[in-house]
Amino acid sequence: MDTSRIDTITFDLWNTLISHDELYDESIRRARTEGIMEALKDKGIIVGMEDLERAHELSGQKLLEKWSDDIDVDVDGQLEIFLRCLNVDPSPDNMMAIESPYTDAVLKVNPYLVDGAVEAVCDMKERGYRIALISNTGRTPGKAMRKVMKNFGLLDLFDVTVFSNEAGYQKPHKKIFEMTLEMIGSLPSKAVHIGDHSVLDVLGARRMGMKSVRVMKHAKKDDGYHEPDIYIDDITGLPEAITKLEK
Repeated sequence: MDTSRIDTITFDLWNTLISHDELYDESIRRARTEGIMEALKDKGIIVGMEDLERAHELSGQKLLEKWSDDIDVDVDGQLEIFLRCLNVDPSPDNMMAIESPYTDAVLKVNPYLVDGAVEAVCDMKERGYRIALISNTGRTPGKAMRKVMKNFGLLDLFDVTVFSNEAGYQKPHKKIFEMTLEMIGSLPSKAVHIGDHSVLDVLGARRMGMKSVRVMKHAKKDDGYHEPDIYIDDITGLPEAITKLEK
C-alpha cells in the first residue's frame, strides 16, 4: 500500500476561498459597534459611539497580545474583554446581549466568493480527497463564518471545519493543524494545505510536515517568505497543482 499518497486537502478560508474589498475593516467595525450600541441601549445602558470605538480599539490591542503568541480567545473571552474596555459590567446578561452584534457583523458587510472556489473544492471532493478547513477568525468566530460559508454553498463540501477561536490556537501554530488532521483521520505526509499566506499557511503546514500550495491572487506580497511546494495564480489552478504533487 502506498502510505505517502495524498488523501486529504485542507483549505484556508479568507483570501483563498472568500475575500473582501478594501472597505471591509471599516465596514465591519462600524456594523459591530453600532449593533452593540443598540443592544446595550435596549438594556438601558447608554454608551456613545466615541466610547465604543475606543473600546473596540483597546480590546483589539489586548487580543493582539494573545494572537502574537498564536493563541486565540473564545467568544465569551472576547465579549468580556470588550465590555471591560467599555467600562460596562461583563455580566452574563450583558455578554449575551452583545454577542450577536459582536460576532455576526460579518453578515452585514458582504464578503465575496472567490471565482472558481466552489468548483475547486468540488473537484477535490470528486477525486475522493477528505476536505477540511483551517481558518483564523479574529473577532468573527467560526459560528458566524459557517453561516457565511453556507450562504456561498461551501459549508457542506467540508468534512471538517476548524476555526481558531474554537481550537484555542491560530495558524501557524502546529496545534491547529494537528487537531484538524486528528479530526479528519489523516497524517501530515498524506495532506496538502491550500492558502494565501506565506507564514500562516505555508510555514504552518511545513511545521506540521504537510505539503502546501500558495494561492497568489489575493495574497499580500509582504507577509514573509516561505517557499510552498507549488505556487498557483488563482484557485482555478488547484486541480493541476494537486496532480503534480501526486506524481
